[in-house]
Amino acid sequence: MTVIEPQRGRLVSELTREYLSGRITRRAFMGRLMALGVSASAAASLLASRPVAAQSSESSLPSDVTGEIRFLLGPFTEDEMDVQRAIAAKFNERYPNVTFTFRLFDWATSRTEVQLSLTEGAHDIYTLGEGDIVFYSADDSALLDLAPFVDDPGFADDRAQITGIERILGMSPYPVAVPYLWFPENALYVNMDKLRAAGFDGSFVDGWDTFRDAAIGMTNPSTGEFGVGLNLHNYVEWYGRLRSAGTDWLTPDLSAPAVNTPNAIQATQDMVDLFLTHQASPPLGQYDYTTGIDAFAGGRLGMVGYDASVAGTLKRREVPFEWEVRAWPPGPGGRATVLNTMSLGIGKKTPNPELAWEVLRFWTSPEIIGPYAGNAGYYPSHEGAFGPEYEALIPAQMLTALEELTTYGVFMMAIPQGPDINFGTTPQIERAYAGEVSSTEAIQNAETVINQIMEF
Repeated sequence: MTVIEPQRGRLVSELTREYLSGRITRRAFMGRLMALGVSASAAASLLASRPVAAQSSESSLPSDVTGEIRFLLGPFTEDEMDVQRAIAAKFNERYPNVTFTFRLFDWATSRTEVQLSLTEGAHDIYTLGEGDIVFYSADDSALLDLAPFVDDPGFADDRAQITGIERILGMSPYPVAVPYLWFPENALYVNMDKLRAAGFDGSFVDGWDTFRDAAIGMTNPSTGEFGVGLNLHNYVEWYGRLRSAGTDWLTPDLSAPAVNTPNAIQATQDMVDLFLTHQASPPLGQYDYTTGIDAFAGGRLGMVGYDASVAGTLKRREVPFEWEVRAWPPGPGGRATVLNTMSLGIGKKTPNPELAWEVLRFWTSPEIIGPYAGNAGYYPSHEGAFGPEYEALIPAQMLTALEELTTYGVFMMAIPQGPDINFGTTPQIERAYAGEVSSTEAIQNAETVINQIMEF
């Protein structure tokens, strides 16, 4: 029996009516329930009151179809190969004569590895980030045109339930990928016990001033504790502040850099002040990606900016304090937390497109992507995957953060040069964090880097 506290009963009832009528998605329903403080088990019971839509059609492939499907994937779980083999075993319950091989790429060299594989036709199905879709689809010999599959009426029900699919399909001259995961690239992890001890509550992220003051309040030089660990996952952290300044790497028409604005300089200076003026963040280099997680788990950092995988790490470690996942506070131009979507695509040189599509569809289906995303600590793209099995696996903090991250989430500018710009501009901003140059100079240097990369 699901029991809801009386003071929240009316709001929960209203939400449930909206969900049952189909006016809000399963994902939005779960996120809002968790935001109201409804327990995961109670939320799952309410969620079960509306059944998940089944796949609209069965495969046209015969059960005795034969073939081999070769994957080149990015790892999202600690035991990725075992997980993939388990999914393959489930597929073989339907199609016992299909064989699989799996290879994991290194995230640092993924684009080189995937590009070489596409050229050689070495694999059939690939993990693709948003920038990858734009990059590879510039060569029409790289990825298979999925239009015959995604436009098929038999896929219509699934397509309607996959978050972000229309945006992903529209990134390339023709459809090349289907989303299966989405997640924050740099959410804010908060030690709520330390935050409250400093005199703040969860509303501290509603403004930059209260965020700054909370970071200062959680800083204790005598014990080596800092309020916030900045630049530990520097892959997109400054980019998020750039978006919170109301701008991006390039102008909307992609004709010129857009980073050199007063708001961008101010947003950068706000970060510099946390390093240098308030000394509320450890100096650059004191912690890295791995040791920063350890420092947060050990109570030496009150807040840190990290990707979604850290939620699973903290859950497994059973850290001895209450923590939350939050969107970053606003900058001069608004509030922004960087999100990312991962998709699966098929190489154009695959010898069996129909089988590859059937496998891709199975891998992105609710029954598969729900437990996979839950174990990884990410959000499944398919709305139908938000069910009891998923909610039992995903850290509760990620469910609670769902609506806030959806509200304030932004995606990186999807251009082929995105990774080069990101990794080229970040060192310029870090020089300001270290006190080597002013924020204005750092922004000017970042603009120069963009000009060079884009060849403006």
